[in-house]
Amino acid sequence: MKRIILTTTALVSILLCWGQSGKEIVEKDIYTKIEKSYLRKKIDLEVPLEKIDTINKIDGRVNNKVKINQTNTYVVEYNFKDGVYERNNFPIRINTPVAFKITNINRLAYKIDITNHDSLLANSWIDQELSEKDKNVIKELSDATIQVAGNKNSSLANGAINAGDMKSEAVANKQSKTQEKGKRFIDMVDMIFNQDKLIFEAEKAINDKKIVESNINQIKIDISNSTDISKISQLQNDFINLDEDKKDFEKVIKDLTDIINSQAIEIRQYDAVLGSFNTAQNEVARLYRKYHLMYIDLLEIKEYYNTVRLASENPFFTYEMFNDFRKTHDTDKMLTNLVLLQKNSKEFDKLKFEFDLAYISLQNIRGLDMYFHDGGIIKLYASAVKQREIVDVIYAECVKANFPQAIHAIKQTLVALGEVDNYEVTSAPVQPQYDMVEFDIKTSLVNDYDKPHNSRSFRYRGYVSGGVRMDAGLGVAMSYLKNSPKYDLLKDKIVVDEKNQFIPSLVAMFTATRRSAKQVALGASVGIGVGMHEDSGIELNNFYFGGTAMFGKSHRFAITAGLAVHRLDKLKSGYVINETVITDPAITYTTKTYRGGPFFAITYNLTKGLKDSVKYVKSFM
Repeated sequence: MKRIILTTTALVSILLCWGQSGKEIVEKDIYTKIEKSYLRKKIDLEVPLEKIDTINKIDGRVNNKVKINQTNTYVVEYNFKDGVYERNNFPIRINTPVAFKITNINRLAYKIDITNHDSLLANSWIDQELSEKDKNVIKELSDATIQVAGNKNSSLANGAINAGDMKSEAVANKQSKTQEKGKRFIDMVDMIFNQDKLIFEAEKAINDKKIVESNINQIKIDISNSTDISKISQLQNDFINLDEDKKDFEKVIKDLTDIINSQAIEIRQYDAVLGSFNTAQNEVARLYRKYHLMYIDLLEIKEYYNTVRLASENPFFTYEMFNDFRKTHDTDKMLTNLVLLQKNSKEFDKLKFEFDLAYISLQNIRGLDMYFHDGGIIKLYASAVKQREIVDVIYAECVKANFPQAIHAIKQTLVALGEVDNYEVTSAPVQPQYDMVEFDIKTSLVNDYDKPHNSRSFRYRGYVSGGVRMDAGLGVAMSYLKNSPKYDLLKDKIVVDEKNQFIPSLVAMFTATRRSAKQVALGASVGIGVGMHEDSGIELNNFYFGGTAMFGKSHRFAITAGLAVHRLDKLKSGYVINETVITDPAITYTTKTYRGGPFFAITYNLTKGLKDSVKYVKSFM
């Protein structure tokens, strides 16, 4: 019996060492991640890459540019565009890191979630929420639509100043301040229009005065030359009348001159107020036109953004398509223009500040209230107010659009679309310790506009080979024990009921196998069986040692053959067959011994959900 146990222990130890040796070989040969540049540098500088790729064969199967004994990461590659696995279908080794790589996918258009599991074959169905990755790096620009609301019938809608806005007549006994300002404006308008008339009248009076003076001088000459007393008397009367006319003209000239000079001062004050207003208003209008034109130029950023965004969000966009995109949209020119637009974007805020200062200066013009009532002042400022409203709307839209960030996003997106790495993604590696590596892959559009796309969700399972796997199973076994008689009492005589015994049993089997990704795995098993005895009932008195073959990808069904050791009865010393004995229940004529023989067992592994399986078995017992 000791010899059997020692032999079995040695067999299990050999299997364990066999599995560990495979692991040590893999770990010993691991030294770098597979990269062509690194291979050229570290392996052999004289060997071209093409030759290196041709030697990546193991047992006649190509592991597509991955040398198992020279890489620490095993990569499963999936072509998203074609929907096929392109490389690395070779069985995964235990303790060798595994990663899942997706190629031909636009990472800017898709959210990609890859979740890995290292699980027992039985624990493959693990429910776990897929984590959501960081979101696409580009923000949506808002449409910069300018809408200025206004009432067409209001004074703002009509910028012209007309006499209807002024009050031309004073209300008797009750004049308001507004009416007085309106009359003042009318008086100023009349004054400006009457200025030329007054000047003309003054000039006419001066000319008339000169004529009178000339006539007076002529009369003086006639008086000095005349000797006729009656004529001299007449001339003296004419002189007196002309002198009075002269005085009248001098008075008229003085009055007109005083009026003209007084009105000229008021007109100069009026012109100064309106001149300051017009200068400030023209500056506001100039900055408004400049600001509006710069905004129109900056809208080109949005056009570039939409062009690049449509490409980045296209789920079917590939690296090959980017070459055509670059030619069609002249991305080099686009990047050149963005440099200038970026400069204009920086000046945009400065120009807004200058416009605000000019508008404040316009609002601070003093003296308008001396000539205009509130309605007139509103119409004077109507154009500037409307321009201010438009500038504020433009500025708000530009803040929302965030042109500097949009320019940065365009540049970064063009760089990303032009790199091959953008069209592939590799998961974090998992180092398998159990039987199967699973990758749950889920792809969905970053922005779903109900357009055709390749969003999909699937699971990749890779069976792991190498190392030792331990399983527990339940089943039935049949043993054959040759020359192992079964004794009975027949009429007080000891007789042999059966010379050779076939013993069925329910068995619990513990199996150690070398982990394999094939349909068959070989290993060794030890087990214990349930035996029935007439006196003591159910006993765990059967032991099994043997080799096992497990079948199927999950290796759930096992067949075991080997040596079975059973606890049997044998005659006590002094008893012989066919001898008459005393049939006293207190006296036994047999004792217990262990006998061995071959057995054959069929078991089902309960590694998957072991606790649930045990509960299920107990329910039948």
